[in-house]
Amino acid sequence: MPACNATYKLAVRFENWRKPGHHFYYPFEQMRSVDGLPLTDWWLKNGRTDRFDTDCFVMANICDAERSPRHLSGTMLPQPYDEGTEEPQGLTMSEHQGKTQFPYAYHFEAALLAKFLTTYTVERGAKHIIDDVKDVKLDERGWISSVVTAEHGELTGDLFIDCTGFRGGLLNKALQEPFISFQNTPPNDSAVALQVPQDMEARGIRPCTTATAQDAGWIWTIPLYGRIGTGYVYAGDYLSADEAERTLREFVGPSAADAEANHIKMRVAATAPGSTTAWGSA
Repeated sequence: MPACNATYKLAVRFENWRKPGHHFYYPFEQMRSVDGLPLTDWWLKNGRTDRFDTDCFVMANICDAERSPRHLSGTMLPQPYDEGTEEPQGLTMSEHQGKTQFPYAYHFEAALLAKFLTTYTVERGAKHIIDDVKDVKLDERGWISSVVTAEHGELTGDLFIDCTGFRGGLLNKALQEPFISFQNTPPNDSAVALQVPQDMEARGIRPCTTATAQDAGWIWTIPLYGRIGTGYVYAGDYLSADEAERTLREFVGPSAADAEANHIKMRVAATAPGSTTAWGSA
């Protein structure tokens, strides 16, 4: 985490989606049980409120308090358990039905994470080549056998990971995998992003990603050590790039004055049932 200016991400905080001034959290922790019944049942039985997130989860309250899910010793926060169930609960990190349950995630500074992973793998025997891919070759099965680079010629391998983003250089172009657009589900096809220096000690670090509703989409705010990553994901049919940038700068305030804007055109595709690729990067 120190090498990547990382912070904890315990939830996603949605602001102004229901009405101005209202917020709610989507926490990452597991639902607890009491006497064999999930807290949702108790919440419904005993008079539900409009704050399901803070009533039934710890992480939402930790986010409001701007606290870490771990002590300095590395131990997790203390938590109650229901002795009558084997289900993983609350802030536990465990294996369940073949899947690891994580009660939190991380915000990383992307460039520093790439640098950290490069150093980590090279020290363990990986060969790191920086080059431009000019062509992709397929074998008789139609699988990728090699990539042709500008400076290092043809590079063969057993595993190729397409990291070309929206271009789809390997998947869409070389392998001819069809791109299935979900543009009509959320129409958000554009984004403008800023990296804004901040005095985070004075500002404080809320351990979550914040998504603030706007007229044509939402603004994400990702806190890191030394700066925030922020951007406006919007629908180009309803907002111009200049208007989106102006809205974002006004939202951030004076600290965004000298930050360089990065305008992005997105292809919105399905990544999992019910989800799409339209989010922010730090």
